Amino acid sequence: MSYRVRVKICGVTNIVDAQMVEREGVDAIGFIFWPQSPRVAQAARIGEISRVLSPLTAKIGVFYDAGVSEVEKTVRRSGLTGVQICGKPLGQDRDWRALSRRMRLIRVLSAWEELPDDPPWGFCYDHLFYPGLEELPGVASQRFDWSLLPENTDEKWGRIYVSGGLTAENVGELIKTYQPYAVDVCTAVEGSNYRKDRVAVREFMAAVHEAECEVRTEPDHSEPAGAAGPGEINGNITS
Repeated sequence: MSYRVRVKICGVTNIVDAQMVEREGVDAIGFIFWPQSPRVAQAARIGEISRVLSPLTAKIGVFYDAGVSEVEKTVRRSGLTGVQICGKPLGQDRDWRALSRRMRLIRVLSAWEELPDDPPWGFCYDHLFYPGLEELPGVASQRFDWSLLPENTDEKWGRIYVSGGLTAENVGELIKTYQPYAVDVCTAVEGSNYRKDRVAVREFMAAVHEAECEVRTEPDHSEPAGAAGPGEINGNITS
């Protein structure tokens, strides 16, 4: 079975941490633009960080209850290559559809809410599932029941991302059982003052790679939905 899980580390706040997690092999770095978060990012500062990162590293902005115009303004200033939309998006669906044609658009859904028959945005190819119980959107430290996830072979859900309570100790179980397209981690790879910890990042990445190898050596099964789709270059998350 050909399979590789992508890793996004969220809540990066500074250039040192961004370069460190990139060197450790992450596919995407998340910057939070929700003003009430202790990890809140400033667009101009993130623009400086984006310019020194590899073009193969996705720069994802995390927004909560945001409108398209706000998101687009931040994208222009910060050099983002994708956006992650939490809460209730403001504005018309047609405007979000237009944005999805220019960059990766990740819609965040609460795993605790009843899964609808169809995704809320039919034009969105990327869906992130998280507990939905956090005070701080985009940073979920609680694990949810992974059996609530949609089947990863269901094409209508596209690429499935999982966040919430992931650690080096349990991410392998998730990967071997459900084979998501991507995993999203924040608090488990932090030290003090919301700084990312190199040892914790390295341990998390090692656990991901170990689980990937086990999945690849299993008898061939159906390819997960979104294993190859829009926005892929050499297996990397791109715009």
